[in-house]
Formats: sequence, structure tokens, C-alpha cells
Amino acid sequence: VVVFGAKTKNELFFINRIKKSCSKLLFSTDDGSFGYHGFASELVEEALRKEKFNQIITCGPEKMMKKILDLGLEYKISVQASLERFMKCGIGICDSCAINGYHICKDGPVFDDKKLRKMKDFGKFKRDASGRMVKI
Repeated sequence: VVVFGAKTKNELFFINRIKKSCSKLLFSTDDGSFGYHGFASELVEEALRKEKFNQIITCGPEKMMKKILDLGLEYKISVQASLERFMKCGIGICDSCAINGYHICKDGPVFDDKKLRKMKDFGKFKRDASGRMVKI
């Protein structure tokens, strides 16, 4: 099952390509213009209540991925998340992409739930382009 969420219908892309790669595709839009009216994380939670899954793989806004990590923990399903951060050096020296001891450029960008749970800043803080820590 693939859950594909966006703010509006106009932001949903590669729909036909994604349909070919999965057996079931669920859509959500924040404004209700296409598919489920609400957040993708809500649709994931609905799917978890109805079906059994072995793993959750997520990418997108970090607040959403944090919610999905929490759902994975609640439903005892392993989670992998692809994180995004500003990267300057690309080899883990500058710390612009650092999150609680991990470097997205070197250690990631994909992290499993064991590592994600150790990241106290995951879903809460990130660094802006100047390297300043900001709330998400």
C-alpha cells in the first residue's frame, strides 16, 4: 500500500507511474481536493487499523514522519524514514545536517526506527540555511 499525500490535488505528481509500482494507492489532500480529506498520517493510521503491515517506509515533511514513526511504535511495525537537511560539506564535517549525533549526509539519509527514536530533535528541530537551530 502506498499513501500519497499533498496539500492540494495540483501537488500530486507521477500518479500513473506510482500506480504501476504498487498494488494499492491511497491519496490524501489537506484541502480535500482529491482523495481522503486530511493528512497522509491520518490515512496511514486508518490503513494500519484495517490491514497488517511488516514495514513502513516514509518520506516527506518531518512532522508527518514523526507522527508515522509514533504509529509504527504503537502498532509494533518497523519504520524507515528518509530525512532531509541542509548539507554543505557532504562528508559529516560541517555539522549542518547533524541531528543528535547522526549526519544525514554520511549516516543516512534513510534511518530505521531504532536510530530515529534516539534522535530527540527528530520532528521538533532542524537547522536553517545559516546553521541556526529552528523549531519545525
